[in-house]
Amino acid sequence: MNESELPEVTRMMMGDPLAGPSSCRIRETVMTYLSRMTAGDVDGVVALMSEDVRFIDPVGSAPRIGREVIRTFLRAGLEAVGGIIEMHAEGAVRVASCYGAVAVRVRTPCATPAIELDSLDVIRFGDDGLITELVAYWGLSNIRPLIVQA
Repeated sequence: MNESELPEVTRMMMGDPLAGPSSCRIRETVMTYLSRMTAGDVDGVVALMSEDVRFIDPVGSAPRIGREVIRTFLRAGLEAVGGIIEMHAEGAVRVASCYGAVAVRVRTPCATPAIELDSLDVIRFGDDGLITELVAYWGLSNIRPLIVQA
């Protein structure tokens, strides 16, 4: 739908739709983030982020700031769950201005115990298309045992 076809109140609520990278670029980067996490490509994930990125996972925890801090955090997380974290989008990536949000199903099939959790990841992007902040919304009520087929 073209912006000019929207009701005025909707246009006012949207703010500046041209702020930040294109919605296509945001969607592509979010999906690349998920696929690189699933592949265990920590360096590839960190390459999607700005130098001073803020990473809050889960929401309410202390922010991890900077690529190197996040690289260390992600590597430790992968090691703790047996080397595999599967992350898949559930539905479309929602884009507004310089933000992307996606419901994510996370599975750790090699962990003991294996778990599955549902997260809502809200990601802010800079004008250069790099991730400047990622906040993952999940808690204990979103975690359940993962039944792994033998």
